[in-house]
Amino acid sequence: MEGNKDEAIRCLGIARKHSDSENWSAARKFCQKSIALFATPEAEKLLASIVTAETNSSTSAPAGGEPKASGTETHPSAAGAKQRHVPATNGTAGGMGGEKREYTVEQHAVVKRVRACKVSEYYEILAVKRDCEDSDIKKAYRKVRPLFLSFAQNYS
Repeated sequence: MEGNKDEAIRCLGIARKHSDSENWSAARKFCQKSIALFATPEAEKLLASIVTAETNSSTSAPAGGEPKASGTETHPSAAGAKQRHVPATNGTAGGMGGEKREYTVEQHAVVKRVRACKVSEYYEILAVKRDCEDSDIKKAYRKVRPLFLSFAQNYS
């Protein structure tokens, strides 16, 4: 469709920028979007070169020892450089997962009740009537959410 041609050209320009910065996954995504909107031989050639460059970069690791992202982009803090760590004391791991959590009977009951409900039974999950007010739903959600989240992380 001719109507999509301008948008396809814009996506192709974005794909070139990402390709120049060796961000292969984003370049491939925008190039494929350009082709879906309005296929051009230029976009087809760029996609082929991106796929070739992407496979070459994923098979050979760069000097840093870390392979470049091929299918997904990594978050800057994914390497752990910006994460805060609590120092371990007395041989136990600091932070989440290092210690055994104790849960109340109420937390056990909430999680069992919620897991017994079907995914789409929102009123039953919150234990409210279908004809209740919005404020009642909000109150029930605020009450159930922290109980469920704190318990469901390590519930087995």
